[in-house]
Amino acid sequence: MQKTCDYLGFCIWCLVNKNGLLIPGEPDLGVYKYKDKNCVFCCIQAINDFIKEPEFYFQGVIEQCRKNPELIHFLRMEDSFKNVFFL
Repeated sequence: MQKTCDYLGFCIWCLVNKNGLLIPGEPDLGVYKYKDKNCVFCCIQAINDFIKEPEFYFQGVIEQCRKNPELIHFLRMEDSFKNVFFL
């Protein structure tokens, strides 16, 4: 059974902790489902940190998208920014 990974398969731990760095997640470490999101991570530390505070990482990705608006479309985050107007 194959699962589609959100965030194009990039590790959201790296996105948040490494200032927007896009590092691919390792599906061999597992696909972690939280609410309606399927996430992969680059290392065991990332998985453990995410499990402790998943909402922190989802909010962190949104913050990185605010700082770097090009990430919104790239990571397919348009739904999180429906009512935002960029000049």
